[in-house]
Amino acid sequence: MDPHERHVEILKVWLAENGVSWDEKAIELTTASGDVPLVGGMGVRSSRPLRAGEVLATIPKSAVLSIRNTQLAPQLSDLDLDVALRCAICAERALGEKSQWHGYFRSLLRSNEPLPYLWSCPERQLLLGTDAYATVEETLELLREEFREHQQLLHSPPLHEVTITEEDYLHAATLASSRAARSLRMETGAVSEHGAEKTKAVSDRPF
Repeated sequence: MDPHERHVEILKVWLAENGVSWDEKAIELTTASGDVPLVGGMGVRSSRPLRAGEVLATIPKSAVLSIRNTQLAPQLSDLDLDVALRCAICAERALGEKSQWHGYFRSLLRSNEPLPYLWSCPERQLLLGTDAYATVEETLELLREEFREHQQLLHSPPLHEVTITEEDYLHAATLASSRAARSLRMETGAVSEHGAEKTKAVSDRPF
């Protein structure tokens, strides 16, 4: 099996185990193939023309990694929302198989997104003379300061038996900044027959 296909299968298993459903006649989880390349090697592709407003997937709130349902939730309530989300992702990744989202993280083709603040110093120097250089350096220093400030939190239960490094925190930050949906919008408030709150992925425009 192609390595990318293996990641898709891991993701499908995790989605099913966590109650996520999607219209298999409308969209497919797939890998890049033939003359249809996909950025990153895998993604969601429409199988037929889609109508604006069409429900494509239903996602239980419990399956969405957020500051409310991470195992670190009690310690995050007083933090800035962006900082709290970075800490939540960092914590759940560090917990490995003890995390509900272990299968999701295993399905990712890369452990992080290659954003400029992860580049080496010589590589970042290539940005000198551009507006991006100062922004990247400021972001990197901000994230490093966040990590130093919240190190104690990131080593509190249930994380007292794992080691979280500054690099781990920076990697988590890239994932937090890259999970936004582009052609889908999320609608909340749908309730299943069991009363569990759901989130619906809805087509924003026809394809």
